[in-house]
Amino acid sequence: MPDEPQVEETTTPSLDELIAEFETNEPAPQPETPPPAEPGPQPTVDPEKINSVVNYVEQQQQRETRESERAAIDEAVKTAKEVEGLSDLPDIFVEGALSRKIASDPRLQAAWQNQHNDPAGFNRLIAGVAKDLAGELTTQPDAQLSADREAANASVRTQSGASEPETPDVRGMPHGDVIALSERLAAQNPRR
Repeated sequence: MPDEPQVEETTTPSLDELIAEFETNEPAPQPETPPPAEPGPQPTVDPEKINSVVNYVEQQQQRETRESERAAIDEAVKTAKEVEGLSDLPDIFVEGALSRKIASDPRLQAAWQNQHNDPAGFNRLIAGVAKDLAGELTTQPDAQLSADREAANASVRTQSGASEPETPDVRGMPHGDVIALSERLAAQNPRR
């Protein structure tokens, strides 16, 4: 009918489509190294001072790398927790699940290494991974449902008169008393 409004269908891309969109053949940019300098007269320098400066610079670079990695991980967790089903989970669980998922897929590992090339695309990819994780969580048993079921079973046992049998402490009993107790219990609870 010509007067009906047209509804545009939107579909959420699959995880494979998101990975394909994000994949790139260009590796992350590497810092350029200057050409080697021509040998000249050797200055006299204290090697301990040079080692000290080199160690300091290396420690600073390692600290900056750790801080950058931590920031990237925190951002990925924040993005993942925006997905329905993950928002109530503690950050450490979401981080662990993301880490496991990324470690198990080489395409996701490559995307993680190149995330700075396309941050928006990487965030969409993390949202897709999070959606998959949330789907996996919905197949897990519901803790409240399990607790309710256990409470109902306990209630039925109590109302039917069948309670959990008490386990007597036989550690300090003489041997003859233990045998008498076991015979009495066997007579009360014959095997079927």
